[in-house]
Amino acid sequence: MAVAHAGRLLLDKFDTNHDGRFTDADGISYHTNDQTTPIWPDVFRQLVSGGAGVVETMETATLDLIQGFEGTGTEWTFLSPVAGTSYHGLFTEANRTTILAVSDLVVRLQKANTYYEVNEASFTAAIRDLDGAEAP
Repeated sequence: MAVAHAGRLLLDKFDTNHDGRFTDADGISYHTNDQTTPIWPDVFRQLVSGGAGVVETMETATLDLIQGFEGTGTEWTFLSPVAGTSYHGLFTEANRTTILAVSDLVVRLQKANTYYEVNEASFTAAIRDLDGAEAP
């Protein structure tokens, strides 16, 4: 559910033309939709690192997937995307791909966060990169 929540929150915040994607047509900036959604540092903290009252983050979603998928396939060792905790077990290729997709989203969110209030063009490009849309 954390992944679905992340997608919904990010779309509410940055999909200004409501086409379900982050594209050049969206007016993405540091403060896009701040009147209706939390500011970026709060969104990032809620999705990635948690904080007061946050029960599920991308880290816990990754843990849930690891625990749910472990048991069939070949041996695999994985480092969680936020805490860097090592997990080892048996996973199928499809299950590894799913776990890595969540981890990749965390890496992309972290990239956007590094540009927040530092370089707006890079921040905007990193937000557009969250769904694979072409950056300008």
